[in-house]
Amino acid sequence: MTTRKRAYSVAEAAEALGVSTWLIREAVRRGEIYCTRIGRRIIIPSSVIDEILCDRDADAAAVTSPAAVDQGGY
Repeated sequence: MTTRKRAYSVAEAAEALGVSTWLIREAVRRGEIYCTRIGRRIIIPSSVIDEILCDRDADAAAVTSPAAVDQGGY
């Protein structure tokens, strides 16, 4: 039985989202990504990563949907 991670480090979150660690740190600094800090360490809950990925999947589906293609799709 495998247990699912409940939180990610900056590096793990960046890898999961396919972006740089710099971008994750900037998004945290701007308040775009919720995090918890333990000392200087940034911890990002897995629910935040899931939410971002769901939003990204919805955006991709909107761009590639037949309705988007019929309307010029961009």
